[in-house]
Amino acid sequence: MKKVISKQRVSVAIKRGNLFSKTPTNLKSKFRILIVLAAVLPSTNLLAQKRKLSVEVDPTFFVFSGYAGNVSYKVNEKWTVGAAIVSAKFPNLLAKLVISDVQESTTLKLESGYTVFVHRFFTEKPSGWFVGLQAGVSNYKITDDRLPGQEKKFTTGIIMPRAGYKYYIKNSDFYLLPWAGISYGPTSNKTQKLGTLSYEVKSFLPFGALHLGYSF
Repeated sequence: MKKVISKQRVSVAIKRGNLFSKTPTNLKSKFRILIVLAAVLPSTNLLAQKRKLSVEVDPTFFVFSGYAGNVSYKVNEKWTVGAAIVSAKFPNLLAKLVISDVQESTTLKLESGYTVFVHRFFTEKPSGWFVGLQAGVSNYKITDDRLPGQEKKFTTGIIMPRAGYKYYIKNSDFYLLPWAGISYGPTSNKTQKLGTLSYEVKSFLPFGALHLGYSF
């Protein structure tokens, strides 16, 4: 009896057709859409989160026996905030931009510099022009071969409007960022004395750089 019932069920199944082979077209379409969405939505979310965090270095400062780097965060498509740290031993040509009366025997070292900055981009595209403002402090040290063993340290502020261009290299996450600005450096004492020598700290410092960066 059981065999007869079983045969009847098989016969009915064959006549009606396999359930999966006869799945309604609209149900199949919905299933395919769900698969596509499951694959696309995570990718879209990842793209939205991509390039939020960036790190940069200025190779020039390594040449000057120092270092320079910063980290930045993209708040939205047009605004970026960040912080930077630098140190360098300035050649005389650059030292003359910071203080007066620089001689061949004079050495000016930027022992440390700490700044924060904000950039406003003119486009929502990855690459584009920007303007910004940077603020912080610079800690300097002056030494002179004419006065062995003596040094003079001083600190200036940094208030610098700047502008530049961020260029992603061949749609990769690496980018170049050339920029230029003019820094105003307030200090408590414009005249810095090292023994019998005297140096005047200049209020304005033109500056520019080419950064190499990577975005996550």
